[in-house]
Amino acid sequence: MKRIGLFLCAIFISVICHADTINLHWLNYDGSSYQDSTCTVNGDLNIPTTPPTKYGYTFTGWKLTNYIPIEYIQGDKQAYIDTGVVLNNNSSIEARFQFPNVEGATTGNFICGSRASYDSKAFVLVGFSGGSAWASNYNNSPELFGVSDTLIHVMKREKEKVYFDGINVITSVNKTFTTPGTCFIFSANQNGQPYLTSNIKLWYVKIWDNDIIVRDMIPVLDGNGVPCMFDKVEAKFYYNQGTGQFIAGPVLQ
Repeated sequence: MKRIGLFLCAIFISVICHADTINLHWLNYDGSSYQDSTCTVNGDLNIPTTPPTKYGYTFTGWKLTNYIPIEYIQGDKQAYIDTGVVLNNNSSIEARFQFPNVEGATTGNFICGSRASYDSKAFVLVGFSGGSAWASNYNNSPELFGVSDTLIHVMKREKEKVYFDGINVITSVNKTFTTPGTCFIFSANQNGQPYLTSNIKLWYVKIWDNDIIVRDMIPVLDGNGVPCMFDKVEAKFYYNQGTGQFIAGPVLQ
């Protein structure tokens, strides 16, 4: 049986306030009415008492996380995140990003990845400020193509293919390898050390292992207002591992 948690079963979409009491209306995944509950201002949330059901799934409990979604998160060339995922030739990564136009065209800005060196056991997404070029390394297969600093792009490395804004721009030889370390975001993990940590803006990062999604990371403010990434797969916060600090984008309304 498949497992079902809060993210699949029900969400509340309407909030009605009466004095210090807030009435919450919860909906099923298909939009039908599920159950009502209440909470008090500055008090605990009363989650529904009846476990939700969906054919073929087993409910294993609620996953409630205190965070505020933000539009994007930006690095400062010192901050980076360790995703804990070791990449290989069956991995895939997708990122929505923008390069700030503040540097020369020869300065590298890593989005994410891990490698032994430039042309060895490399699975990274990387580009250059100034709009001149973009490089994506897949083992011994570096490639270049144009990128803009003024636009928001989506790039996906799907095993031996690269998709740029939905267009397949590269197909390389699928060579068997495993990266020597875990995948970093806002940098590359080069033999255990962050390499060319960047100041890009990120809207999300997704990582698959052999077509199974293992990270679905979005930018948020945690319960203390700290900018970080939240992984929806693990329901876990990922924080800065570097010496700088992240810059939060606008709060999503």
